[in-house]
Amino acid sequence: MTLEQLRSRLAFLNDGNEHIGLSMYIIFKNGDIRFSNLGDSAREELKDNFIKYLNNRINKGSELHYSSLTDYTDKTNSVCHYDLPERLDGFEPLNVVTTEEKQKEFSFKEDNFSDIQAFVFLIGNEGNKVALYKKQYPLSLIKRDSSFVGLRKSQTGLVKIESDILKINEKFEFLQVDNQVIVFDVRSLENSFGYNGILMRAAKTKFELIQEAELIDNVEELEELIKEKKYAKKINRVNASTPVLALPFNKLKSFILAHPKLRKKIRFNNVGDKIKFHTKRSKELFLKLLSDNYLKSELTELLYESDEKEQLTNDEEH
Repeated sequence: MTLEQLRSRLAFLNDGNEHIGLSMYIIFKNGDIRFSNLGDSAREELKDNFIKYLNNRINKGSELHYSSLTDYTDKTNSVCHYDLPERLDGFEPLNVVTTEEKQKEFSFKEDNFSDIQAFVFLIGNEGNKVALYKKQYPLSLIKRDSSFVGLRKSQTGLVKIESDILKINEKFEFLQVDNQVIVFDVRSLENSFGYNGILMRAAKTKFELIQEAELIDNVEELEELIKEKKYAKKINRVNASTPVLALPFNKLKSFILAHPKLRKKIRFNNVGDKIKFHTKRSKELFLKLLSDNYLKSELTELLYESDEKEQLTNDEEH
């Protein structure tokens, strides 16, 4: 989903002719999902806060960095379209709430705030809706505690707080629209939800495509990188349909030997018919090569790496 498509799809949230509602669902650590009634004022304030946050991140963010998750780089205000072939288990509540809205109600007698793992908020109407996934953090729960007395204001003075309190702000981790997941908090995604396993499996699939091209003499050296998250990400950035893998080896070799940086860092086997890795840096540069990141300006004839446009000089040693 492109940024333009996402903005177009979310436009109904700001359409004054649309009736926009909000429903709240509680996700428990054991996987159970409960519908939770909200008072009118709480529901309207949460809805307005979420829509304002979305607008600030998506529609009014002049410094928004939008990309696929595969191409994500750590920049301020980054939002990503989830594009890995395998979905995270953590996304399942989004599907359940979107397709099966009727859930058992939260019980203040049977259910415990301490058992909450996350919330899903469904915003919209019958014709248009989006689902927001918000993780519950320990700091967002204020528990009654015998070691102190919690107080709140009343008309007559300060009275004791008799129950635990949930704090819910406008930020969330994921948004699902039309079965597409948009990631608003990549760091949270990477630290939870079984992401590492999915990343490694996706990288393994990309590695097999590279292996089939028979360009590398010691291809097992590249396979070792999959075990490191940093390099598994780099392998995943290789497009499955990249034309580089289909090039005749001699053409690829000629390009490497003519490039001021690559010719010093990438070596070949004794026969000269395959690449042979000798350092981790040589593997990194090879992955950039597969992504066709090396460009030459036809205007200035300067060489660039396309991801950061870093100029390379003919005497580059690093």
